[in-house]
Amino acid sequence: MEMLRLKQLQIGYANQGKHKSSISLTPPIEAVVYKGEMVALTGPNGAGKSTLFRTIAGLHKALGGSIEIDGKSLNTLSLRQMSKLLSVVFTDRISDAYLNVFDVVATGRYPYINQWMKMSRTDRQIVHQSMEMTGITQFASKLFKNLSDGEQQKVLIAKALAQQTPLIILDEPAAFLDYPSKLNLLKLLKQLCDETQKTILLSSHDLEMIFRHVDKLWLMAPNLPLIAGSPIQLIDNKTIEKYFGVAYEL
Repeated sequence: MEMLRLKQLQIGYANQGKHKSSISLTPPIEAVVYKGEMVALTGPNGAGKSTLFRTIAGLHKALGGSIEIDGKSLNTLSLRQMSKLLSVVFTDRISDAYLNVFDVVATGRYPYINQWMKMSRTDRQIVHQSMEMTGITQFASKLFKNLSDGEQQKVLIAKALAQQTPLIILDEPAAFLDYPSKLNLLKLLKQLCDETQKTILLSSHDLEMIFRHVDKLWLMAPNLPLIAGSPIQLIDNKTIEKYFGVAYEL
């Protein structure tokens, strides 16, 4: 079952100046992610990975083409409808110094709570379940700002789980983490895909790490088309070598 489909998607920047031209970062993108898959987007800096994620999330306007999430066109969805299909974890950190971990995870329930912004018993149960799944229950009353980078990342993933969306996008979720924390995070994400049939699309530069955990790779490089395939396939056919400019072997 398709969870995400990109059809002739053009990403880039529109020039709002006198001539109103646009700058495309890649050729039109054709790609599919299926339910329960864990897919890693990788490539050299400047390829447009973050722009692609922000375009899929509706935070950046596409130059052309279309995006479908769970069979629904992004252009036809309201913000509330979108927030029930897709949750995102970007590299930006929460700036509120007084939010504790429970409060941060609870913000994932905003699409569902009533007009008085009061959580129900079910909402609270979902928040607690999300914290249990990510192993952060013991931090519930701690201030988010006082946690380590790895712990903060787990809190943000718990928030995405509390949002109960079938698709989760994570932009560089393992950035700035040490090796054990990266490994534990990727194991957790893969476990979520396997046990809950969540679909996860993440970006990473750590090829050796993601090769062991993902079902599929998306490769991007400046002015080259997005290529999808299994890690072994993309190594064997030299696509990774072409996109990164260096030879690579498992």
